[in-house]
Amino acid sequence: MAAEYPAAYTANPQSTADDDPANALIANGADYNKHDEEIAALSGDLISAFGVSGAATITALITAMLGGHTDGNKFFSPHVWQPFNAGNWTRDTAIVERVPANGSDTISVALELDSRAAAGRGIKITSIDVVYAVAVAILNVDLTMLVGLTTLNGDTNAPTTAPVAGAFDAAHDTAAERNAIQEHTITFTPTAPIFVAAGTGTFVDITVDDTGGGTSEVSITGCDVHYEWVMLDGV
Repeated sequence: MAAEYPAAYTANPQSTADDDPANALIANGADYNKHDEEIAALSGDLISAFGVSGAATITALITAMLGGHTDGNKFFSPHVWQPFNAGNWTRDTAIVERVPANGSDTISVALELDSRAAAGRGIKITSIDVVYAVAVAILNVDLTMLVGLTTLNGDTNAPTTAPVAGAFDAAHDTAAERNAIQEHTITFTPTAPIFVAAGTGTFVDITVDDTGGGTSEVSITGCDVHYEWVMLDGV
């Protein structure tokens, strides 16, 4: 005669293990099949979320999760910008401002991003935005933006610094456009993404060259760096 179990045992197959191991294994096997189906459904959701189509393998899913990402962003506020000649720059709560003065003034920010030794993975800068405003402009003023890369060359060798090749957006590729009285967002796009390698440093210089009377007023709100990053080689 088959054993009869209370309702509580039927609701919880684990409870039958002491009385009838065979029945417990059968019941638990059904439970395991259900869990497998739930895991498969969850895997399908993950595969869909990461854009892996078709018969995706675990390797494909991991590659999608840890491979290339293009939406990296870091903002550098005016509080971390450093002027080359502090006398003509003042700091406010949300801006750094060049007071009217005759001459050329430069302010710089180091783009502090995590570096990697292997070029196949890590951070690669794809574009840089600088947000600034011109309140008073004159014909002889020019505002220029330089993106540079400094490389450490090891013991007994001096570091080297070179400008990064690239282009400005169409609305800021002439002096007249950069100097217009308005709020600006100037975008620099390097010819090739800038790999943030170990032993290198990327920086941005903004120079205001006012040699026509010293009446220009320029303020900088900050710098927005856009980058892609990869965690696996060859992605």
